[in-house]
Amino acid sequence: MLLGNNGLINKTIESKESYSKGEIKEKVSLLLNEYTIESTTKNDIDFEKFLRKNLKVCVGKNPDNTYSFLLDKYQITTTKNEIISIEKFNLVVDQNFSSVKDMKSAQNLLSGQLVKTDGYYNSKYGGSAYYDILDTTELEIDDKECIKLDNGKYAVIHVINDTISVNQFGAYGDGIHDDSLAINKAINSSFSNISFESSQYKISSMIEINTDNKFMFGNDSEIFYDDDFIFVDDFIVRIYKSSDQIIKNISIDGLKIINKNSTRTAEHLMLKIINAENIDVTNCKIEAFTDENNKNRCVTNMDLREYWKNINIDGCEFINTTLAPAGGTIWIRAGKNGTGNLNFTNNKIKKSSHDETIGIFGAGVVNNVSISNNTIDFDDTNVEIKSNPVMCFGLQSTNVENIEFSNNNVKAIAGGTFMLVDKVDTMIIKGNKFDLTALSSAVGTVYFGGTGQSSNIIFENNNVNLIGNNSTSEVFGDLTEMNNNNINVNTPFIIFIEKCNKLYNNTINFNNEFEQYDNIFAIKRTTLDNDIDVSNNRFIFNTKLTESTRLINIYESYLNNFRVTISNNEVLSDYDQSACKQFAVYFQGMKDTSPQKIYMKNNSLGFYSNNIGMYDNLSDYSVAEE
Repeated sequence: MLLGNNGLINKTIESKESYSKGEIKEKVSLLLNEYTIESTTKNDIDFEKFLRKNLKVCVGKNPDNTYSFLLDKYQITTTKNEIISIEKFNLVVDQNFSSVKDMKSAQNLLSGQLVKTDGYYNSKYGGSAYYDILDTTELEIDDKECIKLDNGKYAVIHVINDTISVNQFGAYGDGIHDDSLAINKAINSSFSNISFESSQYKISSMIEINTDNKFMFGNDSEIFYDDDFIFVDDFIVRIYKSSDQIIKNISIDGLKIINKNSTRTAEHLMLKIINAENIDVTNCKIEAFTDENNKNRCVTNMDLREYWKNINIDGCEFINTTLAPAGGTIWIRAGKNGTGNLNFTNNKIKKSSHDETIGIFGAGVVNNVSISNNTIDFDDTNVEIKSNPVMCFGLQSTNVENIEFSNNNVKAIAGGTFMLVDKVDTMIIKGNKFDLTALSSAVGTVYFGGTGQSSNIIFENNNVNLIGNNSTSEVFGDLTEMNNNNINVNTPFIIFIEKCNKLYNNTINFNNEFEQYDNIFAIKRTTLDNDIDVSNNRFIFNTKLTESTRLINIYESYLNNFRVTISNNEVLSDYDQSACKQFAVYFQGMKDTSPQKIYMKNNSLGFYSNNIGMYDNLSDYSVAEE
């Protein structure tokens, strides 16, 4: 562990106020009480994670199942329930050296002494540490954890709270030297807590975390790669052990991974997580910036693949503004049975490149994904190939279920489709703010839709603003329920929403130009297998209609004796819409061989009132007023 005036202790606490012993006791006691309360209502709360999150400290677990950490100038030891001790941290050393090199060459060191270095190379590059001097050791001599001295003895790093720094393992952290080897050595050492203490670390080869039970405390340090980086695989940083082993319990907090490479064009992944369980990535920044001289730098910020379970990504910033023809923010790949349990929360996304920002795809299984409280800023204005879709869920997958997309703020300027849902069983899209602009002029865009192979897709309590100049085929498609939304439509369309089992309590403002036979609600080319309920909606027309439109259009389908109910809806407009005949309900090309009815009750349909249309049906169709 880094100690003394230049080390990890100061790096960890430099932003903290100075505490008295009494204040420390009160603060930690309150936190232990909070943990006790939370652990009674939530299962499997990790105590070390809890302390790290709330105190921003490195925590060591002792052989007697107590826990130790440094807070301000105090060393605290606790159980999960009580404080064992609070003592001012103070180690008495026998000798002090400016560097590891100076310590190594000293001839007067004796077994049993405790010595200190001001830095690994010198104090400028950090890495201050304490060392125990020993006659013998079974440790590997690596000039990092264990150093062979010129006098024949050994210096073994004296670790407090199971914490070391990458600078103690030889990283310069000056943004000039290649720190790849030192970082890899540190994070895969025998110690649990790995700290970064400098502002910038340059790497020229891949960083791989392949050892269980690691907490990486970034302290807002930056790892970057530039044109000196040697690619031998498709990743920069990877959490991975092997194809037949699962890596477990990895946390990365407060670390930046920055792409400064200007030459790479083949797609690569900045952070890759594969065959992994219990992974936390918090308060990190992963960035690939714009290079006007090379708009083909295809890069994806994060990738989950093959097998993964229990992933938490919280409070991070993802920037991908390469303007490139490929690359996403986070790929959530389907994999083996059990793949799932992802919380993607409180993150900020800024993306300008072709491809989805968030994608769940691939053959296999994904379940239990929560994407909530994120800010997504997606802009393809200056991207040559416009993205379509912006987000996909379940594309080409075998089994995707239980997806929640909630309380996100999404601003997107892209080609067309913004959210594509394919082969998903149960997805809730709720409480979001969508501000969406379609750049494509091609017909066929579906703002929110799917392939008809999903079930139980709920769209509720969202605020939606839609802008576009294309003749969108459908604004919404393949939803099961759409309720309690506020929607402003500023784009042409053919169908506003196609077959939705329940459409209720929505307020929809139409500010767009209409083409002839545009449909608000459509049931088309299907055989009903459930009742349809369109109730308590407000349809507000803020434009003068110059063509005939249809509020409810049912065509080339089988009602199959299921009930279609239209009730308590209201149509409003300040314009005189009498120039064109507007149809409240229109039956066209229907396929039933027996008479069918739909039911209307307590509607105030304005200019649509009592206009029922029929054309080329195989049987009798009628509207019953209840």
